[in-house]
Amino acid sequence: MKLLDFVFAARPMLHLPIWSIYLVALFYHQKLNGGHFQWSNAVMLVCLSLLASGSYYINQVYDYDSDKINRKLGFLQKGLLSRNELMAAYLVVSVAAIACALAYSFFVLVIFLQLFVFGYVYSAPPLRLKDRPVSGLLANAYTFGFLVPFTVMPQLNLPFNRTGNIKISR
Repeated sequence: MKLLDFVFAARPMLHLPIWSIYLVALFYHQKLNGGHFQWSNAVMLVCLSLLASGSYYINQVYDYDSDKINRKLGFLQKGLLSRNELMAAYLVVSVAAIACALAYSFFVLVIFLQLFVFGYVYSAPPLRLKDRPVSGLLANAYTFGFLVPFTVMPQLNLPFNRTGNIKISR
């Protein structure tokens, strides 16, 4: 049951807009440059979901009081998950996504590091970008409107060839 709590604490329905933005950008990128959906694109979607999950975990840790007042989610408030478990999950999923970015390219790593930082400062004090209308809007516009679509650009993925298969170097 604990695993399901982590799955639902990651707010899976909120991943759909991220996937949609990525897939639309990928469609237009491939329309211009040729190509088709590859398994490396599916891996990219999983990695983006891992980063989003981490952001949602950290958000619940820092929004404990307001979520309790507003009766939102309740994973922490009902004792289903602890703050330490959510913090550990945040680190695990974020590090996994960043490690996976190394398999793509330095370009993707830089994007993922930015997504990681914005995911943290969006909810965590002292910045708490989400609590400020302009900074919250700009953070979301930059991460989802620019960085996520930009992840489709590196067709020069280092360990992948044009067919999406892993290159074996000797």
